[in-house]
Amino acid sequence: MGQVAAACKSGVIGRLESAMMQQARRNSNIWWRLEPSGELASKHPIICSGHAYFVFSLGRKIEEIQFECCRISNKPKQVLETSQSSVRRDKWEMLVLLVLLLLCHGLGNTHGSQDDHAGDGDMLSLLDFKRAINSDPNGALASWNTSNPLYRWAGITCGRAHRGRVITSLELAGQGLKGEITSSLGNLTSLRTLNLSINSFSGRLPPLGRLGKLEVLDLSWNSLRDAIPDGIVNCSRLRILDLSMNSLVGELHSKVGLLSDDLLVLNLYGNRLTGTIPPSLGNMTHLEQLDLGNNSLSGSIPRTLGNLQQLTVMDLSHNNLEGDIPSNLGDLGLLQHLDLSDNKIKGIIP
Repeated sequence: MGQVAAACKSGVIGRLESAMMQQARRNSNIWWRLEPSGELASKHPIICSGHAYFVFSLGRKIEEIQFECCRISNKPKQVLETSQSSVRRDKWEMLVLLVLLLLCHGLGNTHGSQDDHAGDGDMLSLLDFKRAINSDPNGALASWNTSNPLYRWAGITCGRAHRGRVITSLELAGQGLKGEITSSLGNLTSLRTLNLSINSFSGRLPPLGRLGKLEVLDLSWNSLRDAIPDGIVNCSRLRILDLSMNSLVGELHSKVGLLSDDLLVLNLYGNRLTGTIPPSLGNMTHLEQLDLGNNSLSGSIPRTLGNLQQLTVMDLSHNNLEGDIPSNLGDLGLLQHLDLSDNKIKGIIP
């Protein structure tokens, strides 16, 4: 048994586990016995020069962790003792082990692993979001405090790959929450689902352009105002975008047509949007539901909407649209619901 004092920064233990697991799989027939006292840094051994080592944390300081490494025999209930003849070999093995510790941690990381960073950042962002909520009638956020691990917070789902510290889903639909949606939610870069629908959120739609993994964004049935941020097109994996029943204003920017080609639902019903329908919407060829009804859109219906061959629902009702109905809308073979009522359109129905 020997000791290694390594100038490793805090957080190395978590980084070490994956390397240990890989080594343990290659030596699954070796029997392990724990002899030294101390806090076990990982339940998996490191294999070095044919021998197994468990790593124990003897003391943890801000900038240094001292480890005790115990080499274990592969014979039950026998601990391999270091003899004088093997001192040189043991020193070499200890050196290799120290290098492995440093590589697993990374010399440039002075404040813990990336997972630690992301987990701490996600918690701070959510606490900032909570502070902006001035009414929580159902106590939906009662569990949101630092005494609870993040994965136990109501409405939160964490990714398994990040040890329950990085959130992938935030769902608080129908909780009667009042307040503003803070821009801090834009820091949750691992988020895949954001559903705050059927609440009473007001204020501007926050910038969410950094959420490159987001697949579902549902903020429907709130009181959000102002324009739809252009940066939303950076959410390149969106499959569902539902901002219906708010008070969003401004023009439907042509960049909306640059949303993910995998977008299935675009629902902007019941807002105060003006301007024309961008022809670029015809680029979203996997779209199944297009709902722009009950706004103040003007101009003609773009012929490019005839490209949406997967469309089952098209609602353009209650706007100020005019002109002819594009004849190629009659080629939408999967269309089940078409509502063009309360407009100024004319001509022949395809």
